[in-house]
Amino acid sequence: MKRTEDEKKVLLTPDVADMDAAAAVDDVVREAEAEVSVSLERKFKEGRKFAVNKRDSIKNRLQKTFLLISIGIVFLMSLFSLMYFYLFTRNEATALIRNKIQIADVFMEGQKNATLQFAQSIAQDRAVQIGLDLGSSAKLAEFLFPLLEKDHMYYVTILDRAGNILADIGKSDSDLFTGRKQLSSPEQFVLQEALKDMDVSDTVSLPNSFQEAFPCYIAAAPVKRGNDIIGIVMTRFVFSDNVAFFLSLARNLNCDLAVYVKAAPIVSTGNMEMTLNHYNNVLFTKTETEKIGLTGLGLNEYRGVFSNAGDSVAYAPSVWRSPSTSLSPSSSSLRWVS
Repeated sequence: MKRTEDEKKVLLTPDVADMDAAAAVDDVVREAEAEVSVSLERKFKEGRKFAVNKRDSIKNRLQKTFLLISIGIVFLMSLFSLMYFYLFTRNEATALIRNKIQIADVFMEGQKNATLQFAQSIAQDRAVQIGLDLGSSAKLAEFLFPLLEKDHMYYVTILDRAGNILADIGKSDSDLFTGRKQLSSPEQFVLQEALKDMDVSDTVSLPNSFQEAFPCYIAAAPVKRGNDIIGIVMTRFVFSDNVAFFLSLARNLNCDLAVYVKAAPIVSTGNMEMTLNHYNNVLFTKTETEKIGLTGLGLNEYRGVFSNAGDSVAYAPSVWRSPSTSLSPSSSSLRWVS
């Protein structure tokens, strides 16, 4: 039996409706799945981005910390190197300048001994004995003038047994010699020691007629006939009248030299200044002292010079200078002060 078209429509309608419903459900499911997938993908990306940013932040902090630590280490090593170099160089410079002033002391002590030897050689000369026997100033002067023309570093005085001056020969243009009438107190002391049949040498400061001080080496030797003392020969090496000696010493030591009286240089081979307070601090300690201090581009050492009895006579600072670096041992200078 054939069904009619209407019956067919009636029979097919429920099936089509079910299919449409199923398709709609599938669409909803797919949309939900897509939304879930997009949401999960978004969250995954956001989580990954957070993780990457977090790792980048830690890496940057580590890099910055390492950089700061490296800079700190380099700075500390540089600072340590500079301090070590400074202290090492300063110690080397101090040792060198002390060595130089010790060498200068040897030269100066040698000149002091030479002053005594000059007095002894004159005292042993037969012409001096004859002049003393005759009491003749002219004979003694006649003997001394050519001697001092040859070796003009010294002043020479010849006295009789009673201490009277028979001959007093020195540089006529010297500030010490000008207006000189009698022996000074330091010379009188040396004379009395020599009259005891002693060879005497000392470091003293002699005044001229204007009471200006002149540091010098002084020596005295008795003139004897047999065992009897018939006179005294006294010699003096005056620092301010022997600039040539200090120039020679400066060349040997590769340094500058200066001799000071009341903080004013009376002999100087370079431009060196000092304060009166510094002068007094070193000179009046009455002992051999040193003071190290940095001044300008130089390293300074200061030392006093004293008589045999420990009296203040001269002050010897030593300055180590360099035209290029503050502590390079290119040159140095020594100073004596009285």
